[in-house]
Amino acid sequence: MDWSFRKNWDEYTWSAEIRKDEQRIAGYFRALPNCLDLPGEDELIFTKLMSQPELVPTGVSDPQRMLRNEFDYSEEEAEEWDAERREARRRSNFEPSKRLENLAAEWNLLAASQLEKVDLKLILAVTCAFGKLLSRIYNFEETEESDETLALRISLLKRMLTDLNEVLKEFKALPESAWFCLADFFEALSIVREQILDKLNDLRSC
Repeated sequence: MDWSFRKNWDEYTWSAEIRKDEQRIAGYFRALPNCLDLPGEDELIFTKLMSQPELVPTGVSDPQRMLRNEFDYSEEEAEEWDAERREARRRSNFEPSKRLENLAAEWNLLAASQLEKVDLKLILAVTCAFGKLLSRIYNFEETEESDETLALRISLLKRMLTDLNEVLKEFKALPESAWFCLADFFEALSIVREQILDKLNDLRSC
């Protein structure tokens, strides 16, 4: 698929497209339970999504094919993709990545061992927020560094800050009885925020 039309996108265009992508993903999983196990379930979902103009990818001539590539791939393709992503992350020196992986693991251990009385939905909300933030960081690490991708990388960093705020919001939604163990998380996330801001300032100065 030819993505050359995106070469001249600025960070604001990329930000709008990233939000649209998030809405498509959310729409897919909202529609999935009602279409599960129906004949051609993916096509039903894709048709429903693409009937909403605000969700159609910008500049894509065959959006349903793009969605199939995004949501419907073989096990072999998934393994190859994962291997490429791991190699890209291995080469990356983006400091927040490993720190956040450790924080997410620490949170899961803490939730399992000390927060058994806290509503599971609140615990999972934090876990999912960590997952979304890590996914954004992985997207950033996997994006090739070049002048053509500068605006995209800046947009991804800005979305990281939004995702980080979401993690903090979900932490603050926990009952006060759980706050005894959150001080270290807040301090560590503050450091991550500063690292993301430093990287954002570096890229803006390019």
